[in-house]
Amino acid sequence: MLSTWLLRSGSSPLTLGIDALWLDHDALTSCIAIMILHSHRWRDVTFTLDEEHWEMLSAVKGHLPQLERFNVEILGDEPDDGFTIPLDIFEVAPKLHTITMQFNIDSSELARSVGTTDVSPFQPSFSHEFALDFARMSKPRPLHC
Repeated sequence: MLSTWLLRSGSSPLTLGIDALWLDHDALTSCIAIMILHSHRWRDVTFTLDEEHWEMLSAVKGHLPQLERFNVEILGDEPDDGFTIPLDIFEVAPKLHTITMQFNIDSSELARSVGTTDVSPFQPSFSHEFALDFARMSKPRPLHC
């Protein structure tokens, strides 16, 4: 179905979302691999991914000429010491103006980290979010005539 949608979309910029909560591991891996092949067409992207699948996105580095908005929610337990967010994938994304990222951990993991088993005061997930608005942050570029 994804391949059919991509075929029908021709060469148009893509607005898309992939949610790890709705797909099994192998299906998610396949979807992301297919979407990476079309990263040069991404315009507005929203992903909900686990750490393993987030790391797959490092393959889009240098292939994001149409990307304007990128939203990712990273699911998982407490972050591994070795887990890093490869922000360098955005080095060549000339139209990018907004990035939003969240890292969610299970509330039971949060409760264990503070030494309690009672998770009733906690929401289902803990979220650390930051957003960057490049349109406001970037310096004006000099005009050349």
